[in-house]
Amino acid sequence: MNDHEKLIQEWVNFAEMDLLTAKHLDKTMYPQPLAIICYHCQQAIEKILKAALIKFGIEIKDCTIFALNKDNEVCGFSEDELELGFTVDDPDSLEAPEKEQLVAKLKSMGYTYLSCDDAFKRLSTEADIDYETCYYG
Repeated sequence: MNDHEKLIQEWVNFAEMDLLTAKHLDKTMYPQPLAIICYHCQQAIEKILKAALIKFGIEIKDCTIFALNKDNEVCGFSEDELELGFTVDDPDSLEAPEKEQLVAKLKSMGYTYLSCDDAFKRLSTEADIDYETCYYG
C-alpha cells in the first residue's frame, strides 16, 4: 500500500470509529444522547467524503473552499491560499459581504464557487458512491 492509499485508509478508519461510537452510544446510553449520536454520524460521513476527495487528488485542508476550474473540475482551496482577510469556518454559511468577497476572489482567479454539498455530490458521482444514501440515510 502506497502513502496515498494509506491516507485514504486512515480517513476510512476514522469514519468507522465515529460510526462505531454512534452505534455504541445508541445501544448503551439512556436516555440516548441524540445530538452526540448525530454528530458522530455526520463526522463519519464527512470523513468518508474526505477519503473520496483524496482519491481524486484533492488535497484536504483545514477548511476547504470548493470551486470549479475552467475545465469544470472540482478544486479545493484553504482560506489562507485565498488571502480573504476573514475566517471561513463554513463557506456555505457565509453571508454578505464575505460571501460576495469569496465569490469575487475565486472569479478573479478563473474559478466558480461551488458549495460543499455540490462538490461532494460531483465527487461521489465520480467515485461511484451513492451520495444521497450516504449523506441523507
